[in-house]
Amino acid sequence: MSTCALIACDESTLLARMLRVLVDAFDFDMKIAPHPGDDLASVGGAVSAHAWDTAVVAADWAHRVFSLCDRHAASALVSGRADFLINLKGTVFGSDVASAGLAWRMKHEGVDFAGSCVAVLGAAPLSLSGVHAAALSGARRVIVADDDKERARVALDDYLDRLRSVAFGGVDLGPHEPFPKSEREAYEETEFLFASATTSKTALSKADFVLHPFGAPMPRDLFAPACTVIEMGVPNARMASGSVVHATAALACSTTLAHASLKSVEGLPSWDDLYRCLEEAFAPVW
Repeated sequence: MSTCALIACDESTLLARMLRVLVDAFDFDMKIAPHPGDDLASVGGAVSAHAWDTAVVAADWAHRVFSLCDRHAASALVSGRADFLINLKGTVFGSDVASAGLAWRMKHEGVDFAGSCVAVLGAAPLSLSGVHAAALSGARRVIVADDDKERARVALDDYLDRLRSVAFGGVDLGPHEPFPKSEREAYEETEFLFASATTSKTALSKADFVLHPFGAPMPRDLFAPACTVIEMGVPNARMASGSVVHATAALACSTTLAHASLKSVEGLPSWDDLYRCLEEAFAPVW
């Protein structure tokens, strides 16, 4: 039986409960092993112990775990965070599944970023996962908005430097699921802007969608009434409802599917199948 560790999570978190629902419902040969801890020593110890095949990292720790990885997928290199780890014979390979999870969730809910203007609140690594998801999903314009406009500029410049490096650092492999665009296409075809999340009303009022990472300020009066606000990235929630459940479910589905794919599980369910399973299991709070 393979082991999926939960880094900085305990048994009672919503993420842990969702993963167990999926393992039981689809009979995955997968052991869930929580490693609770809220300090760098305990989190680092859980990562370096290598007592797992894959590991899911709590959203509020993914940016710090990035530096504990030996190698990184393009998704992690671009965002600067690693929320899904693979143990490759003692080498820790980190990736960021938050962007793909968000894209899968939007497809499931019938939301299409193609040709739209997407504002992303905050300048932290989780916000950059949202920027990346929007760009790869075909957004025409992506705006990074933070309370500190200069911080937004620096974060966007750093993101674009990393995106350029990934996009032109080797062979362009083209789009990869669930995205319609490759990193190179996203870099060349998307208009990226930065703005103040408190005063840039002209820019932000044109947003069709607002990605709201947990903990970022939400200046609702700066956005058009018709824009759609999408919550993304949650901490270790235990009881939650609505959008927090949806965001956690997206991470649970993406990590379960990634783990099962690595272990060459036959007859894998689709992402939609996993998400529907969680919709039914958590219907009272969905």
